[in-house]
Amino acid sequence: MPAFQYPVNFTDMNFNFSFNFSFSQALDVLEEHYANDKIFGRATERAIVICYALLMAMGLFCNLLVCIVVLANSKIRCSRNVLVVNLNISDIILCVFCMPFTLLVIIRRNWFLGDLLCKMVPFVQASTIFVSAGTVLSIAVDRYNTIVRFNPQYPKTGKRDMLVNASFIWVTAFLLSTPICIFQGTVPVGLPGYHMYHKCVELWPSPSFKGVYTIIILVIQFVVPSLTLLVTHAYIRTHLNNKIVKVDICQDSGSHQNETASPCINHERLKRDLRRNTRATMVLLNISVVFTVSWLPWNGLNLLAEFYPHLMSPTVLYLLFAVCHMVAMSSSVTNPILYGWLNSNIRRELVQMSWVIAKAGTALVSMRSTHSENQAAQQSITQMRSSGGESTVNRSNNPESKV
Repeated sequence: MPAFQYPVNFTDMNFNFSFNFSFSQALDVLEEHYANDKIFGRATERAIVICYALLMAMGLFCNLLVCIVVLANSKIRCSRNVLVVNLNISDIILCVFCMPFTLLVIIRRNWFLGDLLCKMVPFVQASTIFVSAGTVLSIAVDRYNTIVRFNPQYPKTGKRDMLVNASFIWVTAFLLSTPICIFQGTVPVGLPGYHMYHKCVELWPSPSFKGVYTIIILVIQFVVPSLTLLVTHAYIRTHLNNKIVKVDICQDSGSHQNETASPCINHERLKRDLRRNTRATMVLLNISVVFTVSWLPWNGLNLLAEFYPHLMSPTVLYLLFAVCHMVAMSSSVTNPILYGWLNSNIRRELVQMSWVIAKAGTALVSMRSTHSENQAAQQSITQMRSSGGESTVNRSNNPESKV
């Protein structure tokens, strides 16, 4: 039997194995293996599709809702909420553009969408992930500057500065994602002279280059934001504790010396500010925990797959990939909750909008029910008139009625 060469590593086409069976036998085996384009069983695939559909629907709804509320209301269209809207936009792109294509890659072997989308989908997904991480980092730094380094002599950060900051985040994200767009492409899978399907894969010039890039994006996308959230939270917490101690000392001195109570005139206002800042600190703590829990499994799996690719079977790797990716994409649902609903101004506008929608819905239902009742009344009157007319005609045509 003639032996043939089949490349098993698409990134290194010179690395071949020789198999001692005929070409027709190999075709039969491959056709039987790849006749079913699915990677998982029916139950597993159905569960993955349902989870992704729920994530996409919930993420799209929550982010659109917060975005509409902020943009439609001039009261909360402040400079700080520019970053919140920026985060909503990146999450909307993740839900609409990235999750569906990633789901397709997870559950199907064949990439049938062409080379352009093969390059664009990972590029856009990486860009939006970088934007999300950069925006979370910027919001944490802005919160730190507002609470810890606040100085009434200096003006607050305006909308223009925040727009410049958001633009810088997007440009940096595009630059960091450019290597993915360059080294992503489709490769044919099959035997020499017999093409079976295409696969969208990363085609790096060398494994070391890819490993270095993996570590770089891990540091930029996960390590730096996580450490920033941790450090800013620690500084804010310490600062608030120190101010609380000063307020207590001020209150004690005011109770014993009413004559010199002028430093304590605004202590009630300061207490309100402290309560508000304490709530903001708890929100920041939740943000740091949720960010770490969401992105740690995904980044850990990327490192594992990069440096220990043969540690698990392809099916197990795809399943872990799906689970870790869904956990990471859950940030598109938690972000509008953490930055939208837990923001008192945005939450107040959301509640008001929900009341308006509820009243409008109630009024619409009431109008429909009234219209239905009026139609029913008119129909009954018409039936009564028609029945009365028929009885009169019958009496006039009845000869006995004339006697």
